Amino acid sequence: MSVPALRFKDEAGQDFPDWKAKTISELAIKVIDGDRGQNYPNGNDFSDNGYCLFLNAKNVTKSGFAFDELSFITKDKDEQLRKGKLSKNDLIITTRGSVGNIAHFDSEVKYVNMRINSGMVILRNESTDISPNYLYQYFYSPIFTKSVQKIAFGSAQPQLTVLEIKKFIVGLPLIKEQTKIANFLTAVNEKITQLTQKHELLTQYKKGVMQQIFSHSKARSDCTVTYPRGISQELRFKDEAGQDFPEWEDRGLKDVAQINPKTGPLPDKFVYIDLESVEKGVLLKETIIEKNGSPSRAQRLLKKDDVLFQTVRPYQGNNLFFNKEGIYVASTGYAQIRPNENALFLYHLLHLEDFSAEVMNRCTGTSYPAINSSDLATITIHMPVEKEQTKIANFLTAIDDKITATQTQLLAVKQYKQGLLQQMFV
Repeated sequence: MSVPALRFKDEAGQDFPDWKAKTISELAIKVIDGDRGQNYPNGNDFSDNGYCLFLNAKNVTKSGFAFDELSFITKDKDEQLRKGKLSKNDLIITTRGSVGNIAHFDSEVKYVNMRINSGMVILRNESTDISPNYLYQYFYSPIFTKSVQKIAFGSAQPQLTVLEIKKFIVGLPLIKEQTKIANFLTAVNEKITQLTQKHELLTQYKKGVMQQIFSHSKARSDCTVTYPRGISQELRFKDEAGQDFPEWEDRGLKDVAQINPKTGPLPDKFVYIDLESVEKGVLLKETIIEKNGSPSRAQRLLKKDDVLFQTVRPYQGNNLFFNKEGIYVASTGYAQIRPNENALFLYHLLHLEDFSAEVMNRCTGTSYPAINSSDLATITIHMPVEKEQTKIANFLTAIDDKITATQTQLLAVKQYKQGLLQQMFV
């Protein structure tokens, strides 16, 4: 078979022998279906804890196992089922829904008893010619992914059958080269895991800090809800003389910013920002369009330091602090907010969970809940003086910079891994 572009050497510095190509069935790998008989668990059989973890579709992801949402069955129920019980070093592949997700039941998994559901199969290796870890890494290779897609998506209902899985071809080097490949890719995966955890910790740290900065105990006697709200404010900044800043004041959003300011006619050519352009506060794509061919929703001509707040199906991660030079126009699916004081401070404040909750409370519609700009403008927020706004904004932006740097590193390592997979497997 073909030779991979990237190879390892043996202990003497020599090339390993050429790879062989074998199917799953030729490799003595059992493909085991789950139990689908009359004893298959139903809603009443599941609980939040118990003897045996019964895997669902959310537990087997594109990145392996995820144990955020768990369902367990009792020992008695487990013993009633004939097939689908996992053993250490088994691989799991999803066969319906999100087809082709892979997970490895290795020593890192803390659960002892696990079963698959009816949308998965077990791959159990009983051959000494192949390493389970190598096989797991191979299943992430582009060549294997293409094989899955070709078979699974050839019908209206994407799925993989046991018969088709047995026909999958695996590129097989000697066991010593398999070990080198698997160990190398495992080290890359560990780096991805470390960066993912760092990103999550920084995100949680920022969330905790924001709760300390923005929470306060002031009650309102009228019907207007003040945001942020909650426990006593725990974190305050000092002025240049080391003194406390004045107490924060309640102000309407319309009093601290212009909402959808008039901008005049659109230019002949501009970059258009629609609701799909922004994710997690980042502008993902910049589509240049002509005025004559622009959609009717392209109306908001932006200035630097504008804040875009998504009003259709509001989700705080899709808001944008606009800090670019150039000619940009946003969709009317955003409220264009032009702060009178510190723009970054207001951007951070609009990400508070309490503010988002009040926005959702004022939304109308079910399939596409939305808030109109006039309702958004009347929400009352709790504001410090501008100098304290600046200190808070700088502090939170420094955390954001660390989050962004970690995310950039994470994406780079993931891209590096994809390049390795492309070159190491045939």
